[in-house]
Amino acid sequence: MKEQTPLDLEIEHVLALMQRIAPDTDRYKMAAESLKLLHEARAIKTPHAIAYDTILYAATNLVGILLILSYEQLHPLTSKAIGFIKR
Repeated sequence: MKEQTPLDLEIEHVLALMQRIAPDTDRYKMAAESLKLLHEARAIKTPHAIAYDTILYAATNLVGILLILSYEQLHPLTSKAIGFIKR
């Protein structure tokens, strides 16, 4: 079950309030506008941080490339170090 955020709780509060108000009143229209704004705010997605395993994967690839390049600099070989790079 998904954990409710404070925004979800506020949406439920406004919906409960709207059930007790007559639909033809100004107060109901204000509650409907508030509900619309709350739904728009909930639809906004926050950017996610880069996952730890992605950073570890990229760092491991870079270390591997550096090791291969340093070995080739010290011991000239005709290898294909570029083929080890993940895209």
